[in-house]
Amino acid sequence: MKNSDYSRAVFKHVLVWLKNKNMQTSKIAIQKTLFYLQEKGVPLHLDFEPYSYGPFSKQIMETASDMERAGEIIVGRTSYTPDANFSETLPQEECREIDAHLEHFSEQLGHNFSFDSLELYGTVLYCIQALQENGMDTDRSSVIREVRAWKGRKYTEEDIGTAYDSLAPDFVNLPPGQ
Repeated sequence: MKNSDYSRAVFKHVLVWLKNKNMQTSKIAIQKTLFYLQEKGVPLHLDFEPYSYGPFSKQIMETASDMERAGEIIVGRTSYTPDANFSETLPQEECREIDAHLEHFSEQLGHNFSFDSLELYGTVLYCIQALQENGMDTDRSSVIREVRAWKGRKYTEEDIGTAYDSLAPDFVNLPPGQ
């Protein structure tokens, strides 16, 4: 499966997973969930940049437009809905692996896939990864400072810290002894 086909198949699987969990199939849910999956090592090969509501990939929007033209999804103002030609294409074995990541992400979010929760957790994860890539401290206070620099006072230090505490065990690579 080509990279773009694989990313598209995972996109579609995430859409089905959200729908089956009776969650909103919002654009932000797809963006932040695919970002999370990629950071967990799922080879989506998507480029994410800091944006108004956290990490954003233009490639996801392009994939959605392609899927809409093919009659696979309906692109609403804020959400995606399966359409007449929609079908899942991700192999069953990979579905189980992705589902395990999705369940873990849901637990980390406290099962709260609201806009603000997704924006906050996506932003915290992006800041953790950016700090690490630049060889900088990724402790709680450093990440809170980074999120505050990006989001201002939109989120309390307590909320940012809670998101950090939830994500850190999976994503923060502290040197031994810290």
